[in-house]
Amino acid sequence: MTYTQSETSQHRGKPRELYKFVGTYGNYYYTSQQEDVVYDDGEGAKTYKAAALKRGNVKIGTHEDDGLDMTIDLPVSVPVVQDYAFKVAPPKLRLTVYRYHTLDDVKVHWAGPVTNIRVSKGTATIKSPSILSYALSGSCPSVYYQTPCNRILYDEGCKVSRPANTLTTTITGINNLTLTLASSGGFPNNHFRAGEVVLPSGERRMIVAHSGTSVTINYPFSQVTRGQSCDVVAGCDHAYEGDCKNKFDNQVQFGGFMFIPNVNPFSNGLT
Repeated sequence: MTYTQSETSQHRGKPRELYKFVGTYGNYYYTSQQEDVVYDDGEGAKTYKAAALKRGNVKIGTHEDDGLDMTIDLPVSVPVVQDYAFKVAPPKLRLTVYRYHTLDDVKVHWAGPVTNIRVSKGTATIKSPSILSYALSGSCPSVYYQTPCNRILYDEGCKVSRPANTLTTTITGINNLTLTLASSGGFPNNHFRAGEVVLPSGERRMIVAHSGTSVTINYPFSQVTRGQSCDVVAGCDHAYEGDCKNKFDNQVQFGGFMFIPNVNPFSNGLT
């Protein structure tokens, strides 16, 4: 029987599913079957571990409809939950669900990013919208009549060079939220403030202070060790008379309205 015939059969269908999570910290493979399953999706054979897994129904509709996502319940103890559910700045995680009746005919049943992991007692509920729904639900950037710059640092409108303001170095010391770097790269104090530290895994943290070879981040990394390489990237305060002028000399690309009066004449009058 073909996959379609098995899906529509009232008696001979035996649906099984495999769950592949691909993320910043690694890849994770689970199945709701009672025994492990070995499957090769074209990227090498992987063992999908049996887990106490339950998923919700999949609905069909447009991005404007509610509930067009997949929810999966997993025990808190499984590695994917331990690695991703308790992060203030969660890294990227993508879910692919394979459905089959025989391993000779496997179909992709679902694909989408993981956008939320909610933990209640011993169960974690993972939410994943479809790829199309996730893409269409995004909002377009808006330009506001405001003093700060509307541009995103290093984008096409800003034109500041990210590579020229990135220091690739190693972490030689870790003291709570303060990281000691092997080199300052010749950058002055506070050059990296409001920027970020990026690890090879893709995990990143905002820099709240910078002095010499020391940077202070806003929240600890979950996986960081001494001797680990990193990229330290400069930030911007989005002020015309601030970093735009003094750090980047980029006033010609400033995307704010620096001449907005400090006093609102409509509420305070002209005198």
